Amino acid sequence: MLIDLSSVIIVPTSDSNIEINACKLFLKKIRQFKKINKNKIKVIPIINRIRYSKNIFDTIIKSEQIIKENFGAWFPATKKFDEQMTKGSWIGDSSYRQKELVTEQLIRLIKAF
Repeated sequence: MLIDLSSVIIVPTSDSNIEINACKLFLKKIRQFKKINKNKIKVIPIINRIRYSKNIFDTIIKSEQIIKENFGAWFPATKKFDEQMTKGSWIGDSSYRQKELVTEQLIRLIKAF
């Protein structure tokens, strides 16, 4: 079983109601596995492709309340960010405006391991 081979499971979601509720159900089901339930395997939800705005933190908090867990990281939905990730190159080499923010989130996610 794949769970037996894992040390960390990252669960991506967007902030749409459908995806957040699906994420909530998935997290509930995956917590039934003994290794996850005993904290031998970390489960880290991330919110992906979130629209960057002045209300972003309200959106994150609202989404965390629905899934009843904190996100390990969040990543913005912008064309420039998508292009950078598609290239497979490091965000630090980018001219992307929020590269510091994304770099901070990537480091936060890595430290969660």
